[in-house]
Parts: sequence; C-alpha cells; structure tokens
Amino acid sequence: MNGLSIGRKKYESGIEKLCGCQFGPLNDVNEISGGQIGLVNDCDTCYGGQIGILNYIEELTGSQFGAINRTCFGDGVQFGVMNSCDVDFDGLQLGVLCRARDGNYLQLGLLTVREGEKPWYRRVTLILGYHRR
Repeated sequence: MNGLSIGRKKYESGIEKLCGCQFGPLNDVNEISGGQIGLVNDCDTCYGGQIGILNYIEELTGSQFGAINRTCFGDGVQFGVMNSCDVDFDGLQLGVLCRARDGNYLQLGLLTVREGEKPWYRRVTLILGYHRR
C-alpha cells in the first residue's frame, strides 16, 4: 500500500508492505518505508522511523523516538527513556538507559550497558558508552 494508513491495519486489511505513514494508537505492519506515529508501534522491517510510547522493530534503518525503544538489528538513532538493541546496532543511542550488544555505536545516557558476543563481556558506565567491532 502506498500513502497513509490510519489505525491498526496489518491483520484487518492484510497490509504487508506500506510506503508512507501509519497513524493510530496501535500500529502494526510487516515492512514500512516511511514512519509510524502512535502509542504502540510494531514493525518487522522499517526504513524510516517510529514516534510513540513503545516502539519495536526487528530491523531498523532510521530512527526511534519514544519512552521505550527496542530493536534486534539497528542502523540509526534511538532516542528515549530506555533504548535497547538485542543483536547488532550501528548508530547512536540517547536516553536514561541505553543497552546494546555488538556493533559500532555511541551511547549517551545516565546508564549505558554494552554487551559483546561473549557471555563474559559486559561493560556498564555512566553518561558515555562506546563500542566498536
């Protein structure tokens, strides 16, 4: 679908791929090139951004702005109270709590957590965190 989607549409009308914007309290789509604005945003693949209270993306290329931001693979910016990347992140995290595993990233926050691929590798610092492969 190209254009504007208002409300939760993924399961109601079968939107798998959206080029444009999705607005509503609960936004859910498989792939989006554009953005999601709502209270809760969920997306498998995002080329663009999310603005909301709770944002989740499997693969992010762009930005997340919200209270809680979470992604598995990220390339871009996370700005929020809590930012988390589970697998690989390349970019910048700004917030109170910033957590990421592997990748090339800079963290600015009250508490920054960096976890590597090895279970014994974990670094926790205040204010500034930096990790590179």
